[in-house]
Amino acid sequence: MALVLGPASAAPQLPGSGGADRALEAVGRWERPLRRCRLVRRQPPGAAAAGCRGVRLDQQLPGLLSLRLLGAELRRGGPPGQLVFAGALEPGSRPMVCRQLRCRPEGPLLLQVSAMARSAIPLGPGGSALLQAQRAEGRCSLQGQKLACRVRGDNGEDWEVEAEL
Repeated sequence: MALVLGPASAAPQLPGSGGADRALEAVGRWERPLRRCRLVRRQPPGAAAAGCRGVRLDQQLPGLLSLRLLGAELRRGGPPGQLVFAGALEPGSRPMVCRQLRCRPEGPLLLQVSAMARSAIPLGPGGSALLQAQRAEGRCSLQGQKLACRVRGDNGEDWEVEAEL
């Protein structure tokens, strides 16, 4: 007999007991194209502005999220990639409501960022996107149709995101 584990704070549940179903309903993804996206990366000695095409939120557990900017121009003239901010929801923010791995935000989401990663999308077949991850500090908010992030990575880069869904 296999045990299915729910969130870390929950006791293990037996299949069919309902607890595992509730844990699975708390996991999923929400993705939208962006009408407008402005990414600004500040790293001494200067700053570079670019854009992105979409946003994706992945909820691994209630309150634990990653925010992924898709089609992000991480380097001027370089291939599009992804910029990922991960962390926990701030007190007062509600987790996304999920069903069958599809989620939707309910109310404002305020994410306290603790890690970030970025990658370029491979240009040729057989290439792989290697994420460059690091610790980070900052905050992202999704309120209505507006997304904003202010994050500083351990490498000294500051990222600002302003986007509209």
